[in-house]
Amino acid sequence: MMVSGYIPSVTFREDSAIIIRERFIDPILVAFFAARGIHSFVEIPCENTISPLDFMNVRMAYFYKVLFAGIRDQMDAGIVPRYSLTFDADCVDSVCNSTNTRFSCISIGDKPCFFYILIELQDLMRFTNSNRILPCEKWRSEWAN
Repeated sequence: MMVSGYIPSVTFREDSAIIIRERFIDPILVAFFAARGIHSFVEIPCENTISPLDFMNVRMAYFYKVLFAGIRDQMDAGIVPRYSLTFDADCVDSVCNSTNTRFSCISIGDKPCFFYILIELQDLMRFTNSNRILPCEKWRSEWAN
């Protein structure tokens, strides 16, 4: 169930989604976090994130259960930041100097604990179209010429 009524999501067939994740999204994430010296990070699925329109209407429990879950236990060992991908440029307010990735960060003290990372939908579609993400064998055998 979606937390927000304002978060769009894009889905691809599972085999295509794996390729897109490995070849398009993961390289963006690895480079972005590496530029910050972060090598371990955890995704919060888009269905669990909120938009700026939701921010003032969400109970504090959301932040503790979703964004900050387990952070107290990680304080001494080092926080493993969480992130969520967004297509909404209004959710981000910074640009990474090393990667040009647009993002926003929520920190506890001076420790980053959550990032919104912008994925431009048009860039995603260009990647998908230019790489001709191939359909799975089942689809090809049933529907292709």
